Amino acid sequence: MDGRRRTVGLRRTAFFRSKASRRPSEPPEAWSDEARLAYNMEKSIQNGIFAAIAAGIFSSFLPLFAIEALHATDYQVALLSSLPQLVNFLVLIPGALWLARLRRLKPFTAANLGLGKVFMLLVALAPVQPWLDPAWWVVLFVALMNVPTALGALGWQAFIGALIPPERRNRFFSRRNRDTTLWTMLVVLASGLILNAFDKRSPGPYQAFIALAALFGFLETAALVQHVETATPEDGVRGMGAFRGLFRSPAYARFFFAGLFFNFAWQMAWPLFNLYNVKVVQATALWLALFTVANQLSQIIAFTAWGRLAERFGNGPMLAVTAVGMATAPTLTVLSTSPVYLIFVNFFTGLFVAGTVLLLFNELLAVSPAEKRTAAVALFNVGVGAVGFLAPQVGVWLAGLVGLHGAMHLSSLLRLLAAGVFAWGAALAARAPEPRVGAKPTEAERTG
Repeated sequence: MDGRRRTVGLRRTAFFRSKASRRPSEPPEAWSDEARLAYNMEKSIQNGIFAAIAAGIFSSFLPLFAIEALHATDYQVALLSSLPQLVNFLVLIPGALWLARLRRLKPFTAANLGLGKVFMLLVALAPVQPWLDPAWWVVLFVALMNVPTALGALGWQAFIGALIPPERRNRFFSRRNRDTTLWTMLVVLASGLILNAFDKRSPGPYQAFIALAALFGFLETAALVQHVETATPEDGVRGMGAFRGLFRSPAYARFFFAGLFFNFAWQMAWPLFNLYNVKVVQATALWLALFTVANQLSQIIAFTAWGRLAERFGNGPMLAVTAVGMATAPTLTVLSTSPVYLIFVNFFTGLFVAGTVLLLFNELLAVSPAEKRTAAVALFNVGVGAVGFLAPQVGVWLAGLVGLHGAMHLSSLLRLLAAGVFAWGAALAARAPEPRVGAKPTEAERTG
């Protein structure tokens, strides 16, 4: 659960911006760059809304489905968080090498994201699978789902990085994240209200909503296909050579190691939140939905502010601030078992989740060498996959060693240390600035 000024309202979100998102009658080759950009930005927001709704439904109720309906063990719950990260570790380097050979990223990305939703449907069918404990089928299908999903996410990052100019990213992704979070909040709340009417130990309602999540995932793929892509410039270096020399860039190296340390501290608590909410708090589907809604409501409020702060002070310093806020989440959570209290905790920590999600991605694009962007993004995600596989296992192991409360406090401490690493990296960057992909041109550069 940890996880230009406009009025936030349904009438202003992407579903209703029909004029900008309508495909012009001329062939794409005849469009101006600005018309193509405006069209792709609107389609990207629609794609993001469907993607976020699918992920929101799936991730919000998967723990309850596994623990209450399928009686998953603590180890199986940890695997639901860690195995997807192991998959990322295994597939992203081959995926990056594959992507580097492609002139167009959209077909690759759409095919993999669509295939991932097929496995999501199989998760819904896990209780009727023969020969094995249904909880193990869920673990298996979630792991397999993340093979095409990881490749699709890598393709999307390279795809969107090429479509959106660096100087437009902070404002665009602030708006995109705000709109996607608003719709996800509404859908997850409605889903929780409906699920609360059923016995939480009955698998049928969860199966129906996981299938609904897959449907939204297919709509996500359809929206992606509607983007207009021009041929992407080939990377200057092919094969494994694309990965060589990445750490010679101090900005990329600092972000890489600081980001991995933070992700370890962040992800070690993911299964612990699930175990605490379901087993200690004994939250129902409605309460879990309300936790998600509170978290997402504050993200809607905060996205635009973080984008503006990043434009003013830089992504690095703001990442240090968001990491401090994220450090409070595990400790604040275990201070009470009151669901009402946890709603307020999720609202507060969501303010910093918004900044973390926005700034980590924007900073990754900013520090990645443009000619090696696919390789740089893939290498970072491989690292995140490695620590993401270990971190949930470490979190559950620590919970068995020092108790659930102690493990959550340790996660808070490590997140706070990660904030210090981000601050140190930002201070070094300020002393010896490097050219950055997302940097605004100086006056001398603008005038030639």
